[in-house]
Amino acid sequence: MAKMKRKVSPQKIVASSTAHTGANPREEFFDPVLPVIDEHRRRVEICLEAVRVEGESFGKGTKAAQARLEKTMRKVWGDIDPASRALVTTQPTTMLGAVFLLQYLMMQFDEYGDCTSIPDTIDDEPWPFLAFRTLATGLVQMQHETAE
Repeated sequence: MAKMKRKVSPQKIVASSTAHTGANPREEFFDPVLPVIDEHRRRVEICLEAVRVEGESFGKGTKAAQARLEKTMRKVWGDIDPASRALVTTQPTTMLGAVFLLQYLMMQFDEYGDCTSIPDTIDDEPWPFLAFRTLATGLVQMQHETAE
């Protein structure tokens, strides 16, 4: 029998990783990338639900209802852009945040290597370039802070 996979938020993992020390994860291990991942995930879930509703109602209803649905879909897709920008430009400040960011970014690709949850380009640059540069800068900063 296969095990069921549970969805675990980055905050829960951080909290459980500090439970043995009694540390407050919001202070000792907080990473600004964690809430950004959660916000992007929330926006993606809204988009997926909107796409499902759009698919179910395709060709049904009045032209006015279809026009409202198209307007809603444009807004839903537009709302994911700021979350995507934040996702690829927020520097992780902990190794845990960097790992979560990489894992989350990998999960955005489907089995065909396509990514529909992040616009292809952000500021006229492919989003992976921004994400890798941001991650590298964060890792260098972490290294400098560790060395001090």
